[in-house]
Amino acid sequence: MLAGIVLVIGVVCAIALRERPVDDPPPAHAMAANEAKPDAPLEGVDKSGTPATLGVELARVHVTVGATEPSVVVDPSRVQHLVLRVVDGRGKPVAGAQVRAGSGSSYQWMLADVDGCVRHPMIGVGLTTVLSCEVSVPGLTVSREFKRQDLEVPIEVVLDPIGYYEFTVLGTPEDVRVDVFELPEGPRRTDREQVRVGADGVRIPVGLGSKFRLVATKGTDRRVVESSTGPTIEDQIVPVELDFRRCTARWRVPEHWSGPIELLCVTETVCTRCKVNLQSDSEASAEVPYRDRAWLVFVAGDEVWESEPMRISGDLQFGLIALTPRPLLGVLEVRSSDGSTSRATQCVESALFPSGARFPQGMSTSSLVSTRFNGTGTEFRGLRLLAAVEVRPTLPLCYAEPRVVALRGGTTERVQMRMGAQVDLVAAGSSGTPRMCWLESMASGVSFLSTTAVLDGGAVRAHRFQGLSPGDYRIVCDTFVFSPDRVHVPAGSQQRVVVTVQPR
Repeated sequence: MLAGIVLVIGVVCAIALRERPVDDPPPAHAMAANEAKPDAPLEGVDKSGTPATLGVELARVHVTVGATEPSVVVDPSRVQHLVLRVVDGRGKPVAGAQVRAGSGSSYQWMLADVDGCVRHPMIGVGLTTVLSCEVSVPGLTVSREFKRQDLEVPIEVVLDPIGYYEFTVLGTPEDVRVDVFELPEGPRRTDREQVRVGADGVRIPVGLGSKFRLVATKGTDRRVVESSTGPTIEDQIVPVELDFRRCTARWRVPEHWSGPIELLCVTETVCTRCKVNLQSDSEASAEVPYRDRAWLVFVAGDEVWESEPMRISGDLQFGLIALTPRPLLGVLEVRSSDGSTSRATQCVESALFPSGARFPQGMSTSSLVSTRFNGTGTEFRGLRLLAAVEVRPTLPLCYAEPRVVALRGGTTERVQMRMGAQVDLVAAGSSGTPRMCWLESMASGVSFLSTTAVLDGGAVRAHRFQGLSPGDYRIVCDTFVFSPDRVHVPAGSQQRVVVTVQPR
């Protein structure tokens, strides 16, 4: 009798467990596999955030997307590919065409191979997911949507009409790379790769009837054509010859100097670092690029030697060089919002030549100017060939007016920093926001990147911008459109702006 009662109770319990009401909370493993609930609170993660992993019960592969994004766990059975072959109007493969594919706010870029083919992985695609792709070359973009059923099925995309730039190199083509930008030039992708030029040159496909900016680099040496008229007829080839010839410069090093010495070849548009070869304790040489007009500058710490402007078209012999201290261009004293002296590092934004030409600061130009904190401000020491330097005062969460200060003739400039405003850009709905967007001042055109990404279940839900000066800003992204696309920023304010996001 007692055994029968126990059996009946066991059967009832089993039925109750199998028929759990749908309103009951899901088990822990189901919540882990399905990311966060839609109403989960937003979690702020800065750029140094530690990746997290979501667990599932199936076989899985860990894929780390980036430093600011958590690792996700991917079921290999859900990974399918968008298979494309990119051709021109005559059916020839278009090597190097850029393919951007994905859904919602999650897109990735790939390049077509020499046969014009791309196998683009599409992870976690649902039956109702809206998928799209853009296939582009400079000056021409083709967009289309596709469905899950289209995955793993070869699709041909026609870029028509297109022509080509053909680049060849005078001198050694080793390590020469080129890039083509349509004018007017939009925001640049940080992951964009330059194309290597081989011994026989290289062809880059472009759309017809546009103007382009052409950039060729070899280490820190580069050649730039600011405005070039591209092909106007289908399959037309526009030849471009890049002069990367070199000659040899020789000199003798001062006997008292035992440290490293650096040789720079400087024009008003490019600064090239030349590798120095020591032949003996007192003799050195370097390969320098051909230039119509340039200065050669020897840099040894805080001492320099500068040539007069010259035409470089053959081997040079300088004899013994005499190093002298760098001239003082000016001192910048930065005061924080409470009036105290700031020791924050201040950096050169651009160098100015006597002609008025402005040379933006970069890695190749870092040796043109040296800086040192003297207790009250930062000293900027440069070269005789420079008329001034422009410095953008910086302090976390603050801004300066004016934004840029020019230092010349050894003068001292004092800047009072002001506390900046904060804007949290939050995506409405479930699609999230793009991985990169920025605010562009409508008054100055200056762009401000976000300082923090706000994550929810691995998706970017918001971007935080700090240290903003008052004014009106555009919300800008190269692949998505925002609504609203503008924000007004009062001085010292903190605001939360909700936007909808749509692919372009």
